[in-house]
Amino acid sequence: MSFWKRVFGGRVEKAPSLSDQEFSPFLLGWACELRSSTSPTQALLEEMPERFFEHFPDALDQPTAERLLAELAAWTERFVADEKTSEQSWSAATGNDRLTAAFEALRERDLVALEDAGVSIQDGWGSVGLQQRRRHRGAVFFHQQDVLDALRGEELLLAFGAFEERPGAPSSETIGQEVVETLAAHGLSPSWSGDARERIRLAPFAWQKRRWTPSPEVNPVPAPISRAAPLEEEKRHTPEALRAENAGSFTQRVTAVRSSAGFSVRLADAFEALWKKHGGARGQLCHVGPPHVFVPAGEQTDLGVRNAYLNLEPAEASVVRRRARSAVISKERSSGVRAVAWGRSQWTPGGGPGRVGLIVVSESPLATLAGDDSPVDWSEWSPYSEVPDSFRVVYRDRQADPERFSSLATAARLAGQHTTTGPGPAVLDRLERARYGAMVQGEVADPSDLGYLQFGWAVARWLLERGDGAVLDTNASRWWTRDDLVGWEAGGWPTGRRFLLQRELQFTSGASGDTWLLGTQGMTKFGRPELLVPLRPERLDATPKFATATIPGWAPEALEQFATTQALGARFRAGEVLQFGTVKLVVEECRPGINAPAGVTEGTLVLIPSVPE
Repeated sequence: MSFWKRVFGGRVEKAPSLSDQEFSPFLLGWACELRSSTSPTQALLEEMPERFFEHFPDALDQPTAERLLAELAAWTERFVADEKTSEQSWSAATGNDRLTAAFEALRERDLVALEDAGVSIQDGWGSVGLQQRRRHRGAVFFHQQDVLDALRGEELLLAFGAFEERPGAPSSETIGQEVVETLAAHGLSPSWSGDARERIRLAPFAWQKRRWTPSPEVNPVPAPISRAAPLEEEKRHTPEALRAENAGSFTQRVTAVRSSAGFSVRLADAFEALWKKHGGARGQLCHVGPPHVFVPAGEQTDLGVRNAYLNLEPAEASVVRRRARSAVISKERSSGVRAVAWGRSQWTPGGGPGRVGLIVVSESPLATLAGDDSPVDWSEWSPYSEVPDSFRVVYRDRQADPERFSSLATAARLAGQHTTTGPGPAVLDRLERARYGAMVQGEVADPSDLGYLQFGWAVARWLLERGDGAVLDTNASRWWTRDDLVGWEAGGWPTGRRFLLQRELQFTSGASGDTWLLGTQGMTKFGRPELLVPLRPERLDATPKFATATIPGWAPEALEQFATTQALGARFRAGEVLQFGTVKLVVEECRPGINAPAGVTEGTLVLIPSVPE
């Protein structure tokens, strides 16, 4: 049967026109999209033919298609002109202005906040997954059917939830309370009982979403919050005939279109009518099985009906969200958006194991590498997409192990008092407040690149994303705050960070009798020995607390150069002569009491200058 006979039945008496009743659901949906979409109006106008033929996909002869599209263009032009005229009169902040400002404030609090997110509640959680990053704690959104209901004068329903699979993450009730308080502070009227199973309801307001004029500033103001009563039984009620076990009897199979952005008023109305027919208060279409947004165009998916007033079950929301997040990461992998391993341009086989040892402390609970809490893919920060077998994280709790935390704080405080390179007040403050800790450990045999070191720092940074804290590099005995780690590269670590030896080592100096010693601390992380340069200073002043000396200017530069050479993979051997400018240094194995003080780390190489300093 031809398209027009199927639509209008029997013989077609007159050429179809956009004013025919059959086109009214499409026009209503198109008007909803023009009034509510977050896409720019010009982009929607460019997509107008696509939207039309998604609803009427049968082949049309060219003259008919061109005439209908011309009618639609003229209709759209009049509609947009009327909307522009109306918008010019909105001098005060509208309800939509307040809603958008509230959502922006929630984004600043590390929540994913989305307006008009997909066709159904499952699509909304899929959209959340596409936007989610590791810093986010939870989400809030509304979708197209919620907008359609709001345009008809009903309450606007908001779905929300926490990413509760992360240990120590806030509960969905906490996220819900944050959302309610923020909405109220922006002059809106939310209603919620405190039950995370129920969606937040916003009292009906005139839908006035700006497209062409700037919004007046919306200043948050303190607003009293009173907890609403639980939903009335009629609103919580799911008709027996439509419960999950019977859902198969009421599903409708549809073909996925090229986009899921267009409002399908016909489908929304049909499923709401089905819900009410069986005694429900307010129903919305939902997806039975994979969400529509992830079904390729042309393939089929099943739609059903659900209670509009209730949130999606946390387990189902998590599955949909993580499925979307995995799709994003797969795309990033295929496009080559990943960190590149730090190379070792002078690597010589036969070196020792590269080691990572980082102690992370935080006032807030730390995430774990186990299960769903760890990132799906680490390649954003390191050359590894998964946790290497050689890495492990051991967790500590101050309440269960107070001595360990106290000894860390004591050692840091003493280092600050007796050395010039000890941790500052910011680290000491974080150590005093720390309640949780984790030891990040890894070892790679004779590594030809430094990807393992990148991964260790990526884990430390990830552990501290949700709270303030500090990191001790046990190899170099150096402390870093969370702010230091994040600030190492402008804009974060989208594809790792640059290698700088100054971050990985500590260069030490001090007196031993009448000799001044320059040394390294941290070379073991590269699988290489520490270096020590003994010097006869021109001047040496020793005090009980600090010692100072006047030494040749070449010495610190030479030590840094040779340390860098080792870090990049070179191997020095006893008897070798190293050249720095006009100075030659002979490599010797450490002999405590002869060419080095007692207590120097076993395996250290001593670089003896062969000319007078």
